[in-house]
Amino acid sequence: MKFKKVLATTMAATMVMASAMTVCAADQYPNLVAANSHVLVAGDVNVTNITGDYSAESVRGVAVTTPVEDVKKALGLVHGQRASVVVYDAEVKASPEAIACLETAEENAGATEVAALYFELGAKEDGKWLTNLTDGTVTVKVGLPKTADQTKTYSVIRVEQNGVVTVLNDLDTSDKTVTFEATTGVAVYGIVTDVTNTATVLPAIPVEAPAAEATETEAAQAEVEVTVEDKEAVLIETPAAEAETVAAQAE
Repeated sequence: MKFKKVLATTMAATMVMASAMTVCAADQYPNLVAANSHVLVAGDVNVTNITGDYSAESVRGVAVTTPVEDVKKALGLVHGQRASVVVYDAEVKASPEAIACLETAEENAGATEVAALYFELGAKEDGKWLTNLTDGTVTVKVGLPKTADQTKTYSVIRVEQNGVVTVLNDLDTSDKTVTFEATTGVAVYGIVTDVTNTATVLPAIPVEAPAAEATETEAAQAEVEVTVEDKEAVLIETPAAEAETVAAQAE
């Protein structure tokens, strides 16, 4: 089961994440890989099922292992629409706010980061990105960096564009890779080890003061108040084999 922790609804927080996590604004794809291509992940041959730009260099290969037909169904695609991904190394100079959110979540969890990735899951039609996709997920396998201690257990901290922070357990048993679910849209994924306290993982999103014309209700929502939705409301359907832990409810 998977539970997610969210910041109280604020337009300011959403705008910060939206502006901070824009992938490949120039729409340039230096490492374009076709669907159903063979790629190396931690030295082993894998098939990546989705077309995309696989430009991450901090890890040893990335592959989307979800079958393409399942991806199309999950995203609600029709004929002429093609799923696409973009993955590259997360860097402070590109999106300092997004990195700050991830680093704070990692610090709260007592985690040690070995790599951080931006991952965008979307779709195109006639060469243009679609904006009305159904929320869905794909399974992603990533090769751990050569410097990673293979005797340790690895997890992934995901910071989504809407401010949700989720701690994801590794879905595979290999000591060379980590496998997790990536969501529709743009998110930053920290590959970490030594997680000691998931109960304190907070969605550390900078929140701006509400505009002067905002109503009292909007102003109250803009306060930095971390909340957790009711368990039933935040339960996300995932494969039975997936074991995921997320921050406990805030007081």
